[in-house]
Amino acid sequence: MSEYTITGFKLVKQVLILIYPYLMIKRPIAKLVFKIIEEVKTVESKEHFLEVCKLVDKIAHHTDSKKRKNTSELVELTLFPPVETDSGPK
Repeated sequence: MSEYTITGFKLVKQVLILIYPYLMIKRPIAKLVFKIIEEVKTVESKEHFLEVCKLVDKIAHHTDSKKRKNTSELVELTLFPPVETDSGPK
């Protein structure tokens, strides 16, 4: 088995447009990729970026991505670190 890697939103979109009519099983994943490509162009807040990351997680759920380290949970912890309060004596 071989793999072909395409990087960059523009090239990915061009290839998906070409093969989309022939996709059957992977068509829902392709729709998600189209949505991510469009959404990432309009990200204006941390919250919106996190929503796009969650869409990427949905794709990872449907593909073999065992080595994936960057998830929406990690992004959320980076963007919105937990607030620690000191309730000890002063």
